[in-house]
Amino acid sequence: MDPLRLPELTPSGRFLAICDEKVFHAAENDVLMLKRDYEFSFAQSVRHDVGCRILGWPQVGLAALLASNFDVRLDKRNSAHRL
Repeated sequence: MDPLRLPELTPSGRFLAICDEKVFHAAENDVLMLKRDYEFSFAQSVRHDVGCRILGWPQVGLAALLASNFDVRLDKRNSAHRL
């Protein structure tokens, strides 16, 4: 989810507060901003990169993991960090 692209964040906040578990990719800044600016609260959350390191996997990037495990290629041309 790219929170800056959503017209209304309130439904997402309710979901994040009650959903049993979420897996985030590089969301440290997003989580801090959502807590600070929108008073979101988060139930359990997991960082996939930490899980990969614990498992000893050599690659922890989301694109590499999806490609090697699920044969999914991400189109990164419109990623927020590339705009």
